[in-house]
Amino acid sequence: MKAFPLPFLVLFICCSTLSGLAQGRESVCHEHPKLLKDDKGKPVRLGYKQLKERATNCETVKLPGMVDANGQVLVQILVGPSGAVECATAISGHPLTRSHAQDTARRWTFNPLARKGEKVAFIGILVMYVSWNYDEAREKQCGKE
Repeated sequence: MKAFPLPFLVLFICCSTLSGLAQGRESVCHEHPKLLKDDKGKPVRLGYKQLKERATNCETVKLPGMVDANGQVLVQILVGPSGAVECATAISGHPLTRSHAQDTARRWTFNPLARKGEKVAFIGILVMYVSWNYDEAREKQCGKE
């Protein structure tokens, strides 16, 4: 039996994971009966600055063990009427950091958003900073505390 070269195997696993994430991500974080929509019925997406202003709990990605990674992961979130993140899906970033960024994004909380006196769900994209230097990532993610 001939063994596959390691780089080929790693490339195959990464590409399989990315295509699997891409196939299922669109519908999951857009479905909520109270989702904020525009006049045409399309979901309204809050910008990163708007999300940071509404945030009541900001968390920073903690990588396990001796993982040495540095960069950003974009995570699409769906925030429910209570302000809790109900769905988080990484849409970019290194495959080794995506799941950690998603888990961290799920721990964020936001001030509820109301339209016409009723609390509504909303979507947005968080930029999750990943770094081997946790303090540096925390400052970029949440600002000085």
